[in-house]
Amino acid sequence: MLHGMSEMLCELSGMDQFVFQAGGGADAAYVNAVTTRAYHADRGELEQRNEIITTIQTHPCNAATAAAAGFKVITLMLGEDGYPPLEALEAAVSERTAGMMIGNPDDMGIYNPQIKQWVDLVHDAGGLCFYDHANFNGVMSKLRARELGFDACMFMLHKTFAAPFGGGGPAVGAYGCSAALEPYMPRPLVRSEGGSFSLEDIDQAPKSVGRVREYWGNVPQIVKAYSWTRSMGAEGIRFASDLSVLSNNYMEKRLLEIPGLSISHPDIKSRRLEMTRYSLGKLQEDTGVTVFDIQNRMVDFGVDAPWLSHEPWLVPEPITPEAGETWPIEDLDYWIDVLAHVCREAYEDPEIVKTAPHSQAIGPVDGSRINEPDQWATTWRAYKRKHGDRLKERTGS
Repeated sequence: MLHGMSEMLCELSGMDQFVFQAGGGADAAYVNAVTTRAYHADRGELEQRNEIITTIQTHPCNAATAAAAGFKVITLMLGEDGYPPLEALEAAVSERTAGMMIGNPDDMGIYNPQIKQWVDLVHDAGGLCFYDHANFNGVMSKLRARELGFDACMFMLHKTFAAPFGGGGPAVGAYGCSAALEPYMPRPLVRSEGGSFSLEDIDQAPKSVGRVREYWGNVPQIVKAYSWTRSMGAEGIRFASDLSVLSNNYMEKRLLEIPGLSISHPDIKSRRLEMTRYSLGKLQEDTGVTVFDIQNRMVDFGVDAPWLSHEPWLVPEPITPEAGETWPIEDLDYWIDVLAHVCREAYEDPEIVKTAPHSQAIGPVDGSRINEPDQWATTWRAYKRKHGDRLKERTGS
């Protein structure tokens, strides 16, 4: 199954090999960062090539993992079209460029139509290109990262390939790369020859970065993703992609009818495919109700709190629903109806939203001091360590 899953992802991406050790998207980004480091070190260029280029709306795990691997990070800002201008990349690339780590679309849902030129620019400078494919649902079976020139990419099996995504995991960040980078990938890899399978471990791959996680990774999730992909087949995957785009644009049509809600980059009229970021900034200005309050109130109606945005918030009070291909129209309509109801409450009775949730086991949490680590502790042992003197004063022991 591991070998078969790798082959199917290679077909969808154009890459030559996948590994499944990484425990999520950020872990896969780290795999790329250390693989890039090993590649340049093997060529004797690591001291010179110490910069990774990314963008402000690429997931911040790409910048963070590049920094954790020892690289300097250059972050490009957005232009008027919702993505950084090509001129900004031209100014950033140099003989110091080790690579580019980028998401396309970014988390606004906007695709960069110049992405092939971006890849060519980085390659001309001697760098490698990594495609963060977290938002693959809208283009699966229609776009292959390798055909755009990328050297490596990542898929989230828990977001695109039907493995459960509840509670933040368990997750799998499937990392794939070209044959040129394969010697540096984590091991073990499953090999197939003559109808039998074997493991190529670290002792057989002297250039490998080693292991980035426990030996196999989250195998149960790989089994689920493998089963889904095999059962869907090529036509099913293409249909699921179409459905993801249809659902997202259906949601956009209805959501933009809600007072206080607007779309990011409203002047950009091109279709958002798999996801769209919205803003409740106008609602917050009008009512004082924040997007966190909206989250808390929505769970009173039996739906998960919607995801907002990664940092930094370029859109005020962001909210980012992702319909994907999973939900039937009845569920989409219910979700939209709940958000519309809560937004209406914000205008008519804001206190009921600000004091939510009202029907959950846990009430609202005071987050005003969340950035003061001396004031909070996640365990009793940590609390005693931080507040030992105060406890002695209270108890006399």
